[in-house]
Amino acid sequence: MNGTATNHSTIALLSMMAAAWVCVVGNAQVPVPMDDQRKPSMPVQMPQFRQRPSVVTGFGSGEATRFLTVGKDAAIGTVASDAAPGDSNGMLALVVDGPSLAVRESEGTLFLSDGQRIPGKLELRGGVPSWVSPWCAPRALDGDGVRGFALGTAALPAASDGDVLLLRNGDRVDGIVSGITASGIAVEVGSGADRSISTLAWDTVSAVGLVAPPMPRAGARVWLADGTVIDGDSVSWMTPQYMRIVGGSGTAQRPISIPRRMVLAVQSSPTSATPLAQLAPVASGVTAPAVRYSQPSPTVVAGTWGLDAPPIEIEGPVLLSYPAQSAPSRLVAVASRPSTAREASDVDLVVRSGGKELLREHMDAARSRMEIRVDIPAAPFSIELVPSSSSAAGAFVVLERAVLFPR
Repeated sequence: MNGTATNHSTIALLSMMAAAWVCVVGNAQVPVPMDDQRKPSMPVQMPQFRQRPSVVTGFGSGEATRFLTVGKDAAIGTVASDAAPGDSNGMLALVVDGPSLAVRESEGTLFLSDGQRIPGKLELRGGVPSWVSPWCAPRALDGDGVRGFALGTAALPAASDGDVLLLRNGDRVDGIVSGITASGIAVEVGSGADRSISTLAWDTVSAVGLVAPPMPRAGARVWLADGTVIDGDSVSWMTPQYMRIVGGSGTAQRPISIPRRMVLAVQSSPTSATPLAQLAPVASGVTAPAVRYSQPSPTVVAGTWGLDAPPIEIEGPVLLSYPAQSAPSRLVAVASRPSTAREASDVDLVVRSGGKELLREHMDAARSRMEIRVDIPAAPFSIELVPSSSSAAGAFVVLERAVLFPR
């Protein structure tokens, strides 16, 4: 965004839109809002890959969003743009059929201890500092279930033995937050005779990381195009163009409705999908061709992605060994090669488990993008990039939307 005024205007507009979308609590039937041509479509900031592949494009435009649905048996289906996807209790996951990168267009983000992320802004409600967002009820910053919050574009600092505050002048304060009030944040620093308490004014604070034990997830999780990651007891569709979330700590138990174009992904339960990026592989060079003594580990593209599954950049030749999952699973992904690799070496993408080859796909200039579907037993497995010529140059593959689904 260009400047503070633009940010304020965007949040104000989103707040007015949210007022029309929020459903009424109680037994009354949830109204379906009329389509409004004045609602802005969400632009997408292009991620920056190291070799600038051309595989990531803009988010689906308007109401034409298509989804991929993952059934209870891990079967993949397509939901047309004019059809309503199924409810969360009838599937493992739902993800937009295309890039699922969220765009942060708010004055900050609230981070909850269970992994929910709520873009919005800080306001005083009845003299109480509260977090306000387009989708959720205002939430007091009392520290209960809050892992921290970032104002502006600051990153959330990681708290360890104590709380951490980042100031706008670049300073860092380590201590214990003893109070969050209308005038600022009270911080206790030091101990014994060196103990002191001071209050930092809000206009000096950039981000706050709080010591908070991780809390387990519950119910379904939804990723939105503005960076919101929110849980609900259930997710359903009122019409093909509006999704309904009921319950959940982020929504303060009130139903909300969300236009289809804002939805990036839905996960039906905490165990229904495991992003490959969350597994820690062991990277090692392969023997043919033996061109390096070591290999760089895979890197992931920053940002908030649907299902928490960012693109993974893999440079080969390399063998990546992954731990066993608790149950047989299906790896679903899109493998692509950036344009800078197409003029170099061809490469084979190989998946193995227990010494058995489960998948081998050849990638070259004429076949630079493909869907991956491979069933993996409940055992360790590996992903290998093998150059199919004597040169290892260009042995570079991006795995997009790589997720393991139980089957």
